[in-house]
Amino acid sequence: MTHVESAHLVELALGNDVPHHDDGAALRHIASCERCSAELDRMTRVVGTARRVEEPDLPVAPPERVWEYIAEEIAGTDTKAAAPPRSDPSNRPGGDGSRRSAPTRKRERRNVFLVLVLVVTLAFTWWRRSRSARSSAGGC
Repeated sequence: MTHVESAHLVELALGNDVPHHDDGAALRHIASCERCSAELDRMTRVVGTARRVEEPDLPVAPPERVWEYIAEEIAGTDTKAAAPPRSDPSNRPGGDGSRRSAPTRKRERRNVFLVLVLVVTLAFTWWRRSRSARSSAGGC
């Protein structure tokens, strides 16, 4: 058998109940192939890490002084640059600036998690393909 496709390894790492016509052969191959086993292990660790991401872990806008410093460095002067507009809570979904409901926060966290997993998966797949294109190693 050839190496297990990255997309199939991602499904296995995510633990999705997506029936695959060749799960048995893929699992046997992974058990005997160092390369596929290591790749599945890495993907599983990435998924585990991504699942532990919480809202406080997400990036936030830097303080105003950071923007001012960057603008001064770019301009090469001591002139204070206008800071980018701050987000207004009333412009968020809901419109009234009130706190979002628990289901909304949970949905937002889930969406952030899914986007994060997608980005990591795409980056990992791109990295593996570019790496395997450079290598001339064949089978196991």
